[in-house]
Amino acid sequence: MRLQSSEVNQVQIIVVSEATLDAANSETFKASLEPMIKNNPRVVLDMAGTTFLDSSGCGALLACYRQAVAGGGDLKLCRVQKTVAAL
Repeated sequence: MRLQSSEVNQVQIIVVSEATLDAANSETFKASLEPMIKNNPRVVLDMAGTTFLDSSGCGALLACYRQAVAGGGDLKLCRVQKTVAAL
């Protein structure tokens, strides 16, 4: 899973470089994000590189959101492609 992380004003910016987030890789995605969210639950996911998302990908994003909120933070998406936003 290709994720790049940086921090700006105590907010973790994570760039998702996977073109697809689906049943084939959603568990890996979630497992990759869990320790990052545990370290800093204030997260912005840059989704510019993701052009396809299915229900498994949505479920992984929701699980990560719930983890961030439970840790006292939040998870936001930015630069979402139209095809992904439609879902």
